Amino acid sequence: MALRQRSKHGWGSQRVVRRSRSFVAAAIGMLALLLSNLVWDVASIARSKTTYILLDANTTSTLIIAISGAVIARTQYARTIRPYVAGRFSRYAPPRGNVVAAEGEPSVGSFYTYNAGSSTCIVQDLSYQFRLASCALSGGLSHDESSWQPRRTLVSALRAAGLREDRDYFVARIGSAPLPPIVNPLEGLHLLTLNWRTIACIESLSIRITVTDIIGDTHERVFNDFFMPAHLIEVQEYENARRLAADATPEEEVEVESFEDSSLGRPVSSET
Repeated sequence: MALRQRSKHGWGSQRVVRRSRSFVAAAIGMLALLLSNLVWDVASIARSKTTYILLDANTTSTLIIAISGAVIARTQYARTIRPYVAGRFSRYAPPRGNVVAAEGEPSVGSFYTYNAGSSTCIVQDLSYQFRLASCALSGGLSHDESSWQPRRTLVSALRAAGLREDRDYFVARIGSAPLPPIVNPLEGLHLLTLNWRTIACIESLSIRITVTDIIGDTHERVFNDFFMPAHLIEVQEYENARRLAADATPEEEVEVESFEDSSLGRPVSSET
């Protein structure tokens, strides 16, 4: 059974994987050009030699300061409107479709992602890194466990393990979707719901979500070990109880004890 060891990275972290290319390229290009012009102008003055330059030293210095200030202001603004992609695992969320727990079974687990930042972002990609338990591996279906896989690979692996989509698990199909700021996590994007059979078949599962903010920066958030330990213990105990019940003989399930009733003079049986 799965996810017994919690990662040293906890729930994972968010990072900026790419800045807006148009702004970064333009700012770096202009600064490089102006700095080159300034150095050339100063060197020409030092050598008392007349050369062709784009701008004089005073104008060039002013523009360098202005562009540097714009870069700093843009960096501060990017921090202000930065989305914060968070997640929540819940055993008490409303059921999704037919993925529900029967009476006596452990409750299903659902995972939601939401934006706890101050501005809307756009979901660009959603991928998974997973490993199935040895008991769930099936004939010939394999994948690179060290790389990120699309939804179809995860669903194919679960299907090959004998699990039924929309019965034992739900994995959302999400394309480019807005992720506005919200307060209630359960109003965010519902990524997946798993019943106890699916959780028991998964040894490790991570989710990577990539979003783009309103100024074009791309952020990446990875969620590791998001299952609740109490839920994992509940599933494990239920799975062990079912295994013991399946291996038990009728005599072990119901013990019959005979004794002599002296008052009636005949044997009487009682079930315990």
